Formats: sequence, C-alpha cells, structure tokens
Amino acid sequence: MLEQKQKVYLLGEFVLDVAQRSLSLQGARVHLSHLPFQVLLHLLEHRDRVVTRDELLDLFWEGRDVYQDALRKSVSAIRKALGDRKDNPRFIETRWTEGYRYIGPLAEKSSDELIKEESTPLSLSAVSPADFTSSITPAQISSLKRYRLAIPRRFSWVFVGLFSVLLLLVFGAAFYHNRRPDLRPAHPRARSLAILPLKNLTGDASQDYFSDGVTESLINEIAKVRELKVIARNSAFAFKGKEVDVREIGRRLGVANVLEGNLRRDADSVRVTVRLVSTEDGRVIWTGDITRSLDEITSIQDDIGCGVAESLQAVLCREPNYKRGTNNLVAYDAYLKGRDRRVKGDAKAAAEFFQQAINADPNYALGWAGLAEAYTVMEVNSLVPPRSVAPKAKECAFKAIALDGSLAAPYAALGLLTAFSDRQWTEGNRYLQQALANHPNYAIAHSWYGNTLMVQGKFAEAEAAYLRANELDPLNPGFHNSLAETYYYWRKPDLCLAQAAKALELQPGNDWGQFNQVKCLALTGRYEDALQVPLAREFQNLTRCNVLALAGRQAEARKLLPLVTKDWGHTSPYVVAASYVLLGEKDTAFAWLQKAADQQQADLVSLKVEPSFDGLRADPRYAELLRRVGLAP
Repeated sequence: MLEQKQKVYLLGEFVLDVAQRSLSLQGARVHLSHLPFQVLLHLLEHRDRVVTRDELLDLFWEGRDVYQDALRKSVSAIRKALGDRKDNPRFIETRWTEGYRYIGPLAEKSSDELIKEESTPLSLSAVSPADFTSSITPAQISSLKRYRLAIPRRFSWVFVGLFSVLLLLVFGAAFYHNRRPDLRPAHPRARSLAILPLKNLTGDASQDYFSDGVTESLINEIAKVRELKVIARNSAFAFKGKEVDVREIGRRLGVANVLEGNLRRDADSVRVTVRLVSTEDGRVIWTGDITRSLDEITSIQDDIGCGVAESLQAVLCREPNYKRGTNNLVAYDAYLKGRDRRVKGDAKAAAEFFQQAINADPNYALGWAGLAEAYTVMEVNSLVPPRSVAPKAKECAFKAIALDGSLAAPYAALGLLTAFSDRQWTEGNRYLQQALANHPNYAIAHSWYGNTLMVQGKFAEAEAAYLRANELDPLNPGFHNSLAETYYYWRKPDLCLAQAAKALELQPGNDWGQFNQVKCLALTGRYEDALQVPLAREFQNLTRCNVLALAGRQAEARKLLPLVTKDWGHTSPYVVAASYVLLGEKDTAFAWLQKAADQQQADLVSLKVEPSFDGLRADPRYAELLRRVGLAP
C-alpha cells in the first residue's frame, strides 16, 4: 500500500498528485482550489461506493446545512476542471437523493514510478497499430512533444518519413470518422427532446384523447432511455394548438430537439407522421410516416421510439426490459381515456377507465399501473375515506410489477402509499428509488420522492428531487409550488417566495401559489403584505387568522377562530390545530391534533417540519404524535 504522500492518481489523461496537491493535464497545471481538491480526493479514495452529501459536509464543512451550496459549487468546480458534464458524466456521477460517486478511469502509482515512466524514451514498438485507428485531438498531438524519441541519427530521416505517413493516415481516419455522424457520440445536450402533442387530423375534437394518449405513450417509452433527457407531458402539452418557433420551444424547455407531427384515425387504421427537428437551426433530423391497422397501434409507437432513439444515438429497442403494451384495441382505448382523465385531475373517472382496460386485457401491465396510480392519488389526497382504497392500490401495483417489472409507475405508487399511508418511510423511499432506477426521466416520481423527503426534514435531498422534477417538467406550476413549500418548511422564505412567484407566473391565480406566498411573507414578518394577497374563499379566514396571530393582533385573530373551525374542522383538524397553537392555546391544539391522528389525516405527516408547531416541540405530547406518524427521532 502506497503512503498517502506518495500517491499519484491517473484519471485518464489527468494526473492528480496527492503530495503536490495538484491536478494536471499533459504536464500543464489545472486550477482546482483547496476544498474541491479535497472533495475529489475523498471521492477517489472511496470510489467503491456512493459518498453521501452528509459525509462530505461533516468532513469538510463541519456538517452545517448552510454549506450545502458550497458543496454543490465544489463538485461543479471539479467537473469544470475535468471537463465533465452533470447530465452525461464521465468522472463524477450525481445520485440525486444520496450523494456523489467517482466513476471515471483510475490508476494508482507512486511519484517515483511516474517520474521513471516519464523519463523512459518512447519507441515505435511502444505504439500499437490500434492507436492510429481512432481520431487524434490537437491536445493529444501536443502531448507527444513531451517525449524525446531515442533514434540513431542515421535513421532520423527515415523515421520522419514514416511518421509523416502515419500522421496522414491518422488525420485521414479522423476526417473520415468526422464525416460519419453515426460513428460520433452525440453531445449530451443533443440528447434532449420534447415530444409535442400530435395534431388530431380527424376533425373530431372528441378524438383528442386518442392523439394525446398516443403522444403521452411516446413520451413515456422514449423517456425510459437513460441517455436521453425527455420533457414530461405537462410542459410539452403547454404548446398544444400553438404555433411556436422550435427555437423558442428549445429555449423554454431546455432541449436540443423537438418531435412534432400529426395523427389520423380512421375506422380501421391509423396513420402517424412525425419529424424530429433541431431547435438550434430548425434542421430536420429524422422523419417517420407510418400507417397500421388500429390493433397494431403499439407497433407504431415502437417504430417511432426506435427511430428517435437511434437518431439521437441512444438505445431503446435493444434494451432487455423493453416491453410492448397491448394489442387489444378496446383495452388500449380505455387506457388512453383513463390517462386523459388522470391528467385533467379526475382520478375517480380515470380509475373507472383503467378498470375497463384490464377487464378487456387482464395482462395489460399499463392498465394495472394506471389503476394503482389513480387509487394512490385518491388515497393520499383524501379524495376518499382514509385507508379505503390503499389495499386496492397496492394490489394493482404488485400485479403491474408481476407483468412488467421495468415499469416505474407501480413502484412510485407503492412508495407514496407505503410512506404516507403506512408511515413506513424507509420502505417507501426504497420503492421510489426503484421507480427512478427504472425510469430516470419520470418527473412525478422525483416529485413524490421529494414529498417523502421533505416531511422527514431531509430538505437538501428534497430540494434536489424537486429541482430534477422541475428540470424535466419546467412549465408545471405544481412542481414549483412543491419546491416553494419545501423552502417554507426549511425556513428559507426568500427562496419560497421566488418559487411561488414562478408558479403564479405559469398559472396566474393558482390557490397553492398564493397560499405559499402568504405563509412565506408571514415567515419574514411582512404581515401587511401577507394580508393583501388575494386568496380563494376557503383560505381567507384561515390565513387571515394565522397572520394576525403572528403579528400580535390576538383579539382580531380570535374573532376568526369560529370561522376557521367551521371551514376546516371536518376536513382538516390539523389545520385548525395550527391556528390554536399560534394563539397560545396548546391544550386545544393538541386536542385537534389528536383528532387528526385518530382520523389518520394525511396532513399530519407535516407535523415534524411545520413552523406553526414550533411552540409545541418541547411538549411530550408532540413527541408521541411524531411517533404515531413514524417520524420520531
């Protein structure tokens, strides 16, 4: 084992010298300040595992949460020094909810060995013919200047001639290589796209669900490809029916490509015409014009998915987990109607259509997954009595997984249910991690994972999950609101207000965004501003009571308590408890919280992080409530 001070790590073309505290490329020093150097060294020395953020913070920043941003900047500095990319890493891989891991090339030598190797003359026999079959970069050519070729003088002109011929061959190969785009790896940004809603050419608006559903199916299938960044449905559909320049779409969604086209459905056939367009210059990269019988609609999706993936030099059709849907048109049609209702927010109607789909084809994995997701949303959002559909949701999820283990939605449903309904947070996290392992571009799973992390008080990890969801679905106001709520619980009101403003910019007047604004304005002490925010009627008495209580206007706040109880007493005892806490009535607050616990109210999971309950934390009754929801320390 080498002594630490003698170690030299070879990171491909880079050299990291521990003793000299230096990083170099071809003999030239690469700037890397002290802390990023230490972080990189620690990642190298623990390359067999993921190094958590907490571990790095404890080692180099004394574990203080305030330095989360400093850690991110250090990793960014490392990537910049190594020419690495976050979206397509060669050296440093980010595990969104865990930490970082070194995944690049690595060899370990002593300082003496490296010096000896660099002083050894290079002979022609040391260069294999394979070295000249790939393109050579200017940096690689310049690196040859570091060596003195030990060749007798009488052979020097012969060598010069031979070397010139070899260089011609090398540059010829490089030129030929660069003339064949299918041989060059695509730039990471080039592997990003938005799939716009297919235009319904039937002239019948009632058939929109079909063209929209086929589009969503394409999004979900192509988004499974790990090498690609695929924008989620919500943001892609923001451009439905609008004539927007592809360059503007690329700018707003952060993608290099757009897939656009149309669909015509006849009595017994369907025709889909698409084209893949560069958002940089409008260049058409690939086109597809496919006609099939209606019962072969899945094969159209397969062909388009394969064409897009291969055009962007990614693998879809050869993945071992790539599976087909159903050839039963009745099942497929019902599934598309279910998806249409689901994205419109009607989970109960969606569940009815998903049930029709699996009645028509009991082996239709997507139908079972859709039903699991619909039941989960109904349960977690309190659209049904507590625990009334959770067992059905789990049953459907396990059935979907048994039919197709590569799906992400059933794992995500299990994760959310296991965490929020069963209060088994660690197990729920594992299910959500599996969902993301199956489908890294699944924005909803990132958001749901952020939810579970947020209520556990793991704010930095929740922030990372929500930021990823926002990256994949940038025009979705809900994800910005979720991030705003995280910052509220994290006691970062300025960041909360910024995210609430983004949500309101995307959807002016949305209740959640305005509610977040009020809470975060109050958190900063801007009570008068908070009172001026327009709110939906059901929030008015509640927020006014709480803001007045925080502002010290107790008498005015108490006058609103009966109205708060009337508005929220039956649906959310948890919310009523918060108002009583802010007015200093702890016993009454605990009575309402006990009622929320007895009803298994979903809101109770925020108890650990809600600022309104800071006044209860020293009370033993608070610790007991945390234990009941599985969030006790």
